Amino acid sequence: MSGRTSFSSGALGLLLLVMLLAPLSSAEPNENGMELLVEFDSPDNGLFYTESGELQVTLKVKNHANVPRDLIYNPACPFDLQIFSDEWAFDLNEERVCPTQSRAMTIQPNQERIVSTWNWDWGNAPSADLEMEFTISNQDITLQVSDSVTFRRITTMPENLQLNAVLAENIGDGYGHNNAMPAMIHVSLVNVGAESLTIPFDSNCRVQIIEVTELGCGEGVLESGDDVSLGWHAWDFFNAEEGEQIIPIELTAVENSQTNVVTFYSITPSNSEYNLIPSVTIDMNESLVWYFSLENTEDNPAKLLYESTCVVQSHIISPSGEIIHDTRDLQQCHQSRSEQKIDSLETYTIASDGWDYTGENGCEIDDGRYLLVLNQPDYGLVATESFDYTNSGNNPNCMNQEQDASQIQLSVNDLVVLDADSEMERISFSIQLKNYGPNSVDLYWPTDCTLEMQLALSGKNTERMWFTSCQNIAGQHTVIDSMDEYNWGPIEIPFTEEGQEFAHGSWQLSIGTTSLPSFSTQLAHTYDGIHRSPLAENVGDVTIADEPDLIVEEVVSMPEELVISGNWHYVTTSGVGCWLITDDSGVEHTYVAHMQDGGWYPIPLLSGTYVIEESDSVGDCKAWSGIVILKTVNETNNNEIVVIPEESESNPPSTIDLVVDLAPTSVAVVASTSLSIMMLLYIGNTEWIRIPALQIGLGLVAMVRKSGEHDGEYQRGRIMGYLTANPGVHFRALLGALEMSNGQLTHHLKHLESHERIWRRKDGRLVRFYPASIQSSLNDEDLPVPLLTPDPNSLQGKILRLLDATENDIVNLSQKELAIRLEASQQLVSHHLRTLEKFGLVEREKVGMRYRYQLTREAIFLVNSNEYDISTE
Repeated sequence: MSGRTSFSSGALGLLLLVMLLAPLSSAEPNENGMELLVEFDSPDNGLFYTESGELQVTLKVKNHANVPRDLIYNPACPFDLQIFSDEWAFDLNEERVCPTQSRAMTIQPNQERIVSTWNWDWGNAPSADLEMEFTISNQDITLQVSDSVTFRRITTMPENLQLNAVLAENIGDGYGHNNAMPAMIHVSLVNVGAESLTIPFDSNCRVQIIEVTELGCGEGVLESGDDVSLGWHAWDFFNAEEGEQIIPIELTAVENSQTNVVTFYSITPSNSEYNLIPSVTIDMNESLVWYFSLENTEDNPAKLLYESTCVVQSHIISPSGEIIHDTRDLQQCHQSRSEQKIDSLETYTIASDGWDYTGENGCEIDDGRYLLVLNQPDYGLVATESFDYTNSGNNPNCMNQEQDASQIQLSVNDLVVLDADSEMERISFSIQLKNYGPNSVDLYWPTDCTLEMQLALSGKNTERMWFTSCQNIAGQHTVIDSMDEYNWGPIEIPFTEEGQEFAHGSWQLSIGTTSLPSFSTQLAHTYDGIHRSPLAENVGDVTIADEPDLIVEEVVSMPEELVISGNWHYVTTSGVGCWLITDDSGVEHTYVAHMQDGGWYPIPLLSGTYVIEESDSVGDCKAWSGIVILKTVNETNNNEIVVIPEESESNPPSTIDLVVDLAPTSVAVVASTSLSIMMLLYIGNTEWIRIPALQIGLGLVAMVRKSGEHDGEYQRGRIMGYLTANPGVHFRALLGALEMSNGQLTHHLKHLESHERIWRRKDGRLVRFYPASIQSSLNDEDLPVPLLTPDPNSLQGKILRLLDATENDIVNLSQKELAIRLEASQQLVSHHLRTLEKFGLVEREKVGMRYRYQLTREAIFLVNSNEYDISTE
C-alpha cells in the first residue's frame, strides 16, 4: 500500500486545486508572437464554483513581438468554446448564431488587450472538473488556450443524515495541540433516523476541512443507526494563530452539512533546518509493518542529528479518536546523538517497525478505519496513513474478561400465575438486567438469541432447554451505563402441552443471558395439576428462588444504602471547587452525583436528608469522601425563609390624630417653598446678581460634562480623523490602529453611520469604511484604498521579506519557489501575491514560462522602515 504525507493537509489535493483555480492561464505564443490569455473570476468561497453565481470569463491577447500586430476577429462571435468532463460535453457554437462580421484590433509590443468578456450560468453542467478550450481563429492565425474550473452543484443534506467529526486524542499530557503534531480528525456519516436511506452524493463530492480534502462523501445505503467512515484528515494549523481553534467541517456544496471540532493551539519552537518531506508505507498481513521515509528536496545533502535511540515514534488512533497503541509507553529511549546523511534529491527509509493489531487492553482491535501516526521528534516531521481492519473473531470475549461485572444483577419482575388450576395454567414474568455499579459494562452477543431457558423438577435433571428473545444482534456489543437497565418480557411459560399436564411438583426455571459475560437467575413454581371442581381454591404457589441452593453467583446484592442529613456549603480549591455536606456528626462529604435527578445541584444554605451510597471523589475534591445521592427524602432551602415582623394589634389612628402628626411637616414645606420663590424672584429682577450667578452656573455645568479620553465624542473624533487620513480602511485594521474593543468600535461606527458622517462598502470578505466627504456613489475602482501594511510575521510579511532578501539574485523568485521556501501551499501564496499586487507592493514579470515577482518602490520603503523592522531569527 502506497503511503502519503498528511502533515501538509493533503498536498496532492491542494496542488490539483491550485491548478484548477489558477486565475490566469495562457498558451504558448504563436509564431507571430501573439498569445491568448484567459482569466476567471475567483469563486466566492475561494475553492470551487457553484450555480449560485455566474462564471465571469475575460479573454485577452498579448503581443510578445517587437512590432505591432493586428488581430482580425468576428465581434459577434469573437471566440469558440468547448467544455467537457468525463461524461459531459458542451459546444458554444451549438447554442448561438454567428453573423459574418470582421473587426481588426492593433496590439502594440508587450501590450495586452481584452478581446471579449463572457458570463456563463453553468447550464446543465454536472458537478465535475470542467476543461474549457477557447479558440480565436481566422485565415492567418489560430490562437488557443485551455484551462479547468471545479464546479459543484448545490445539494441539501438529507434530514436524518448527519456528518460527524471526531478530534483524536493527542499525545502527551498537555492541553490542546501545538505545531509539532497535526490535529487528526476522523469524519463519518451516520443515519440518525428510523428508516434506511441512500447517500445521495456523487463521486465528485469532497469533505471540506477549511480547504477541500481528498476524502469523498460516501456512497451506498445506510440502515437505521449505521455509519460509514469517510476517512482521516490531518490538519496542520497552517497560518493559525495561538488560542482556541474552531475547525469547520462540511461537505462541498452540501447545505446544512456543517459541523466542527474545537481545540487549543500553541506554537512551540521547531527545527526546520532542512526541507524534508516525510512519508509512510505499510504492509498488512498477520501484523502491520510500516516504513518511515524522508525525501530531501534540496540541492544540498541533509545531515540529521538524532538525540535519542528512538528515532521514530508511532501511535495508532481508533475510529472513536482514542489512542490504542503508543510506542512512547513501551520503548526505553536513551540518548544517542547519532548522525545520518541524506543526499540531495534522495529518499531514505530511516525506520521501520511492526504491530500485531493488539490494543492497550491486550485484545485484538475491533472493525473500523484506524490511523497510523509516525513522528520524528527531533525535526517535527509527521506522516500518517489510514487503514481498514476486520476483527478475526478468534476471541470475542477478550475485552469483557477485564471488566468488573460484579455490580450487574439479573432479576425476575412482575411474576404472576395466569389461569391457575386450568388447562391454560402458565406463569408470566419479565426479566431485568441492571447495572448498579459506577462504571459502564460492555456486553458481547455471539448469537441472535439473548436468553437461554432451562426447566427442571427440583432435584432432577433438566427436562426442557430452549432459547428465546431472538433478534438480529449476533456479533454486536451492548453498553449498559451506570444505573441503566436492559429488559425482556413479558415472557410466558405454560405447564401443559397439547392438553397434557406437566408432572406435579416444584419446578425450577433457570434463566441466563447468552452474552459475554453472562448472567443468570432462577424462579420456582409449584404445579399441582388441573382442578376441575368449581369450588377448588387451591392455586399453585409461586415463589422466586430465595433458598441458598437457588442463588446464582452472578446475582449480587444491592449496594448498601445509607441515610445522611446536613447542610450544604461550597469550598474553593485550586481548580473548580467542591460542594460539601456536613452530617450530624460533623463529618464532611463531597457531592459526586444524583441518581434520581441528573440536573440537581447543591445551592448555598440548602439542607436536607438523603439516601446515599459512598463513592470515590475525583479531582480537587479527593480530600473528602464522595457520596452518590440515590434518593432525596426531604430538602429545605433556607434562602427562601423570610421572617415577617409581627404587626401590633393597636387600634388604627383617628383623622384628628393624623392631622396633628402631619401639621409640623406641612407648615415647614409651605414656608420653605414660599421663601425660595421670593428669593428667585428677587435675584431675577436684580441684574447685578443675576449675571454673575448665570456665569458661575454655566461654568459648573461645563465642569460636569465629560471630556476624558473615553468620552463618546472624543473616540468618534479619533475614528473620523483616522478615516479621513486612511479612507477605505477595513474593520480589523481600524480596530488595531485605534486599540478599541470590538463592541466599542462597533457602537461608535453605528453612531457615525446613523448621523451620515461615514458610510461603508463591502469588498469581498471585507467591509471598508469611508468618511462622508467621499461620495458613496463612486465605483469601486474609483474609491481610494489605504496602503497595505501587513504584519511582518504573517505570510504576506514573510513574502515581502523574502523578496527583499533575494533582491540581488540573478533571477527573481516564482510563485512555486516562494511556496517551497515558505513551506506554504501554492494556492495560499498565490492568493497573497494577488493581494500584494493589488495594493502595489509587488509586481510580476514573465520570464520564460513562469511569472517572477519583485518588490515595488513602495514595498522597499515599507520593508526598510523602522516600523517594519523585525528580527528574523
